[in-house]
Amino acid sequence: MSDIDINRINYILSFIDKKDVKLVWKNKEDMTAEEKEKYPEYITTGGALMKEDVKVNVQEEWEKVSQDDKDFIKSLPNFDKDIFYKCTGIKV
Repeated sequence: MSDIDINRINYILSFIDKKDVKLVWKNKEDMTAEEKEKYPEYITTGGALMKEDVKVNVQEEWEKVSQDDKDFIKSLPNFDKDIFYKCTGIKV
């Protein structure tokens, strides 16, 4: 594989949040009943700072990647969608 291909892979994957947990602020109007029960401080603060599952974040970030770049990743030799999902949490 050429350096250009490796650089392109790194560039595409740089858009995807790789952290274990992402913290997000949700306003009380956007919170579910379950979230309001879990974060009762929303009453005082008008919302809550919540942990968000990385697999959700990664899938959302993957949706922002261009179709051309997605096709490039899937065209890599020996690409396996099941292994890709296990490693990244991204369904392709």
